[in-house]
Parts: sequence; C-alpha cells; structure tokens
Amino acid sequence: MSADTEVERKISDFLRRNGKSKALVIAKEFRIDKHTANKHLYNLERSNKAFKTDEQPPIWDLVENMNELKLTPEPKQKSQTTTETSGEKDVEELLMRSGGLKASHIARDLGQPTQIINKQLYSMEKKGKAKKCSQSQVWSLNEEWSDESLSQESDSRLQDCKLSSHSELFEMITELGDGGYGCVYEVKHKLDGKTFALKKVDLTGKADSEVKALAQLEHPNIVRYITSWPGPDIWTSNQQRNQVSNNRKYLFIQMEFCEGGTLTDWIRARNDLRKQRIIGEIHKIFYDIITGVEFIHANKLIHRDLKPDNILFRADGKVKIGDFGLVAAQTDQSGNPIERSKRRGTPPYMSPEQENKKNYDEKTDIFPLGLIWFEMLWKISTGMERVKLWPDLRNQSFPEGFSDRYSAESTFIMKMLSYSPEDRPYAKDIKGDLQTFFSPEQDFESRVQDCRLASDSEFSKSIEMITQIAKGGYGCIYKVKHKLDGKFYALKQVKLTGESSVQDCRLTSDSDSRTYLFIQMEFCEGGTLTDWIQAKNDLKKFITTVEINEIFYEIITGVEFIHANNLIHRDLKPDNILFRADGKVKIGDFGLVAAQTDQNGDPIKRSKRKGTPTYRSPEQENERKYDEKTDIFPLGLIWFEMQWKISTGSERAELWPDLRSQRFPAGFSDKYPTEEQIIKKMLSCTPEHRPHAKDIKEKLDMFFSLEEHLKFLSLR
Repeated sequence: MSADTEVERKISDFLRRNGKSKALVIAKEFRIDKHTANKHLYNLERSNKAFKTDEQPPIWDLVENMNELKLTPEPKQKSQTTTETSGEKDVEELLMRSGGLKASHIARDLGQPTQIINKQLYSMEKKGKAKKCSQSQVWSLNEEWSDESLSQESDSRLQDCKLSSHSELFEMITELGDGGYGCVYEVKHKLDGKTFALKKVDLTGKADSEVKALAQLEHPNIVRYITSWPGPDIWTSNQQRNQVSNNRKYLFIQMEFCEGGTLTDWIRARNDLRKQRIIGEIHKIFYDIITGVEFIHANKLIHRDLKPDNILFRADGKVKIGDFGLVAAQTDQSGNPIERSKRRGTPPYMSPEQENKKNYDEKTDIFPLGLIWFEMLWKISTGMERVKLWPDLRNQSFPEGFSDRYSAESTFIMKMLSYSPEDRPYAKDIKGDLQTFFSPEQDFESRVQDCRLASDSEFSKSIEMITQIAKGGYGCIYKVKHKLDGKFYALKQVKLTGESSVQDCRLTSDSDSRTYLFIQMEFCEGGTLTDWIQAKNDLKKFITTVEINEIFYEIITGVEFIHANNLIHRDLKPDNILFRADGKVKIGDFGLVAAQTDQNGDPIKRSKRKGTPTYRSPEQENERKYDEKTDIFPLGLIWFEMQWKISTGSERAELWPDLRSQRFPAGFSDKYPTEEQIIKKMLSCTPEHRPHAKDIKEKLDMFFSLEEHLKFLSLR
C-alpha cells in the first residue's frame, strides 16, 4: 500500500468515526499541512468515496454516510453572523497553531479571499482577541485574551498533546544537534513519508518568539517553517522522563529538512582538501547568506547567533539560514528601538558589543558574517592554528597573504569587523556591493587587459574603476575615474561582434570570445529617468507639470536629432534617459541603434524584434517592417509615466496593456487634456498615424511655449 493510499484510508476512518469535518481539522488531526489534506480529500472525491458541501470553507464527509444525511432534516441556513463567527474560529485555530501570520498567508491556508480574512481579523481585534504588528503586518492572538478567555477545549488540546499521537506520526531517524536551547531531530512523517527537521525546546516566551519569527520569515534563504505544537517529550527514555518534572512542557517546531549539511561541513571539507575552494561558489553562497540576513533585518529582527553551524544547505545546494532560538525584535510596537545588552550567542562569533554587554542593534549580525566570509575563503588547517588566528581576525588583523590574494574581499571584511557598529555596513549595502564587485563581469581590470588595444594596455592603466553602474544583455557600464585628468566617465564594455562599429578601433585578442569594445562617454551623475519617476511616485519629490513638459521637450529634441541623422534608437525607455548634475537631459545606450537608409539613401526594411518588450512598438513586437516611427511609440508611454502616478507593480501590470491600446485610466484625460491628445496619436497601432518627432516638438512649442521658457532659463 502506497503512503498516499494509507493516508487516505486513515482519513476515511476518521470521517467514518467522527462524521463530517473540515480540511483544516483533518490537517491538524494528522499533522499535515492543509494543502496536503485537500489533495487527499480530492483524491477520495475522484474515487467517489468522499464529497464536500458548498459551504466556505467546504465540509467533507464519506459518500457512505450520504443516505444517513438525507434522512436528517435540512439544516437552517446559517446567518451571516454565524458564518462570520465560524470563520473567526478557523482563523483563531490557525493563529493558535502557527503563532503569527500575515493576512495573505491566513487566506491562502484557509482557502478564503484576503478581503474576507481581513474583515474577520479586524472583527477579532475589536473583540480583543487578535492584534497586528504595525511593522511586520503579522497577526497573532492577543496574549491577554488568550490567557483569560480561551475555551477549555482549545486549552486542553494545546496543553495536553498525548505522547501516543506524536509517536504515531513521527519516526526519529537521528539527533542532528543538541544545545542549551533545545534539540533538533531528523524525523520521518509516517503518513506522507517525508523527512523533516523537528526542534524540541522548552515551552517559554522565547520559544514563542522563535515560532513567530519563523512564521513571519518566508524567504528562499531561510529555513521554511511548517507548524508547531506544545506537548510532553517524545523520544526521551522513560527513566530520563521520570527524572524531569511531570509539569514540564515542550514546544515542537516542524521545519523543512536541509539534507545538504551545514556550512561547517562545507568549510571542513575544504580545509581537509577533500573539496576545492572555488571563488565563484564562495561568492554565490555568501550572497545567498547576506540576502537572507537582509530579509531578516528588513522585518525588524536580529538573528543574534549567526555562525556556520546555523547556515544550512538543501540537497540542491540552496542556502538556508536556520536556528532562530535567539531571534529578537529591533523595535517595540511603537517603532522605537529596543535597547539590548544581554550576552546572547556563540562566544567566538559574538560581536564586541554583545560580548561586552553593551547596547546593540541589527549591526551585531554583521560582525559574525565577516568572520564567516573569512572562514569560507581561508584554509585553517588545525584547531591550534585557529586558536592563534581568531583573536587577531576579530581585531581586523588578517594572516599574511590574505589581503594580497583577496584584496576586494579583505576590504569588505575589514569594514564588517569594525569594533564600532556604526562603522559596519548594513546587510543591504553589502549585498549591493557584492552585486557590483563579484558579478560575472566583476574582474574588470583583467578583462580590460585581455582586450588589449593597440596602445598595449595603456588604456587600462589610465583608468580606475569606481563601480558598476548597469549590466544587461548587451554589456556592462562602469563609472570610472581617469587617473590623469581626475574626471569621471561612463565606460561601456560590450562584446565585439559583427554589428560593432570598429573600423577605426584597432583591437587584438588571444581569443575571439574574450574580445571587447570599450566606449568612453560622459558620466551623468544625476541618475536616470527611472529614478526620477520612482521619486515622483513615492512622493519624495514634488514635480510640476511645467517641469515634466520641459524634460519631455528635451527628450523629443534629442530624438528629433537622432532621426534627422537617419538613425533609429530602437530602445527608448526611462532607464536610457539620463540627467547630468545640472539637470540637463541626455539620451543614452545606443546599443541597438540602426540606420534608416542604406548608403544609396534607400529605406532599409527592418523587422527584427529588438528592444525592451514593455516599450516596443506593435510593429517591433510583431516583427513587422518598421522605420523611425517605431521610436515614437515608447515616447508616448514615457510621457504618460512622467505625468501619471503608478503606485505599485501590480497597478502597472494591470494598466500597461490598456495604455498600449490607447486606453487611459479614469481622470487622466480630464487632468491632462492636451497631453492626452498628443500621447494618443503617439500610441497609434499604425506607424503612419503617429507624428514625427519634429511635429511633436512643434506641438509642444505651440501648446506650452517651452522653447521661449527654456531659452529664458539658459540666460539666467
């Protein structure tokens, strides 16, 4: 008999014994998640063994009980109040089991719309049953109400979980770890056959904090929480159990099992030379770690015990941060920072402020990350070597040769190991720097030298890379500083292909695959139009209609000049429109530029699907013939974006298809009647109906008198 068939047999027995029931109740009875319970129930329905009612959530029963059901009087239709109370009961039970969840997660688990769940939660809040954390948006049961008002049935179910029920459900495979804060076991669920990690901790307020944190932190780089329950010990021998107070209760936390081992195992395998250290793999692992820590901090939490033992790997190599037994909130419910000075964590990895019992915040997690990154990079052969090296490392003193071999990494780690927390970077900043320095394009200097120009690498010697600005399918752009004149430039690196215009640039290379063209341009320190639009949408910047039309006038003037030179840009979008420090608008990224005519002046027929999908014209999108009018379509979209506030990504996704079909949101035409007329023509499906760039510029002059206004500004 398969595991699934066995589960369905037990569910059938449960329904036969207890009568009709909800999927959530069945899930709790067999300690499986609601999704798995529903899967088995629908299997029973398909085999004509079970059926469900039309109620929400549905109630399940066996088909064999149907005749008996028909004999009973038809139940009266539930009133709305009764339905709402029943719904609140389901929410209450779920919160009781999980500790804390967001409304969207409750809706998903109960199979209800988020709107209905929110209504029930706010009703429970009015009654004093539930509360919401304003920072994390996580709902939990109100502790005061929970202590005083829980029903005897709920209380007994939570406090008196029978040993037999645990023994039936889980088979212990091995003990994974044992520490001052509890034990972790590898267990196998007897019904579904899956392997899990099961943590046993004393039932205290601290354990409750761990559960709430795990329930809140749904992220690819954090160990996934399944469920939890209180109860007596499971696998301790009877003799040991008798030595412990009968009143002692534990909390069991069921989590995903990470069969790939810990980062400690990974480091040991490389120190023992069983496996090779690969720098790209190290950067990828550490990037996953810092991404998880960034998410923890973004949720106003501090881990407080980051170390290689608490960083795990799934079988597929995915990195997971685990053990939230010491997790703590950064702020109280009013959003005020909580002063913490307790000496919590593992001594070798504690930050100086933790070790010295000084007040600390989330930056206390950055210190151990610096130590961990060092351990991943540097071979420590023996325990004695580690004992000698560790105090120096904690004081920012690296072993001989480390800084020469890992110059960029040592700079980062040095900052992370700063004695003063204020001097350490935030997790999000470390992540951003990792993206810049250790991307596939990170070895910038060597690539410059591999692409030897005729000047025999003097080009690479004359510049200093500051940072990577952007990266796309057609190359990378770096901010660089010229060592001779001290000025900043944008340097674009593209792979040299047949389409690259290099007749006047003599390049040589040992390998065709490592031949690049470097294009030095002015550096626009004012950011992109994307940044400008984002600041406007976030209400960080007040922008007038005159300012919007002035910027668009400069954009259309640039496009007019491009078209006058018989060229098509083919990739106009906010990312490719830049600002100088003085606010002057610049059109950039000519990686897809194409000629309108051939050398004889005859139009070139083009139908390649180039450009950014969301801004492509219909003819580009459908691979039809196109000319310079293909640039007008994205300009219409850009002008609209500059005028209209789009608050969220989902709003944009809903609005964009209508906009591309000349349908504007309610209120736009009333607020911007003149702009709406021009944009509508620019978004015509047929290129022939779109105006030329010079015609749009003339209309702007006519309606907004922009040319005179701009001349006036230039004279001031």
